[in-house]
Amino acid sequence: MKMFKPISLTCETALVAAFGLAAFLATSSAYAQDVTFGSAQTITGDANLIDATTLPGFLYVDAILPNGNYNSPIGNNGSGNSSPTSLTAGGVTFNALTPTATSISDGTISLAANLSTPAFTAGQFNSYGNNAAFSGGSAAFNSVMNAGGLYGSGGTITISSAALTTGHTYDVQIFNYSGDSQNESTTFMSGSSSVTLFDDNGSHVGQFVTGTFTASGTSEIISFGQPTGAYTPVVGAISLFDVTAVPEPSTYSLMLGGTLLFVLGLRNRRQTVF
Repeated sequence: MKMFKPISLTCETALVAAFGLAAFLATSSAYAQDVTFGSAQTITGDANLIDATTLPGFLYVDAILPNGNYNSPIGNNGSGNSSPTSLTAGGVTFNALTPTATSISDGTISLAANLSTPAFTAGQFNSYGNNAAFSGGSAAFNSVMNAGGLYGSGGTITISSAALTTGHTYDVQIFNYSGDSQNESTTFMSGSSSVTLFDDNGSHVGQFVTGTFTASGTSEIISFGQPTGAYTPVVGAISLFDVTAVPEPSTYSLMLGGTLLFVLGLRNRRQTVF
């Protein structure tokens, strides 16, 4: 009877093989770069915002808020209002940025107009008698909603790859509210996924959306365009969160235990002669 000698594996080799297999399984599926948008939701108050202070493991990364409303809490150049550099709601700090005609950026989240003319105009939301201020949430949340935004031309929202970790999952939220009763809408697109938000449906109700994507190492890009309305597209508050699931300590214990059993099994097989 012919004797077959099993392949000899050292403990170190087995460990490398085990962890290599785990890494392969974790990375073999293609990372989806396109944002998968949820459905448009009515803005009702603080509960809409991903709350960085109450959701364990949700890491607030960045948030921006275009500065352009004469009567907003962040003021406007020449308005005489004080203009704080940021507003905070739900543990999220929104950077209050003043746009140029074609762009706005804080280095992590950037907006760029498709064309130089027409281009971005700082939103004058709530600066006229028929515009209603949002009042459905806390004072902090209302300030963010009433701070204005951009309108004028379509363009792109770019999230810098420097702020992303390859393989991590992210949520991006976009809030659009104007209070101008114009029933204007803006469509946001990423690959085959898209969503349309109304900044005021005629009853002083705006909308928001949450989109999810897994970073593949390159900058995330969301385009936006104008379906309806004279002053759209409108782009309001934008926030970014790292929502990558973190294994519980018990999960790590199970993984380590399984690896040790695998190594012990290989050692026992190495000593067996067939």
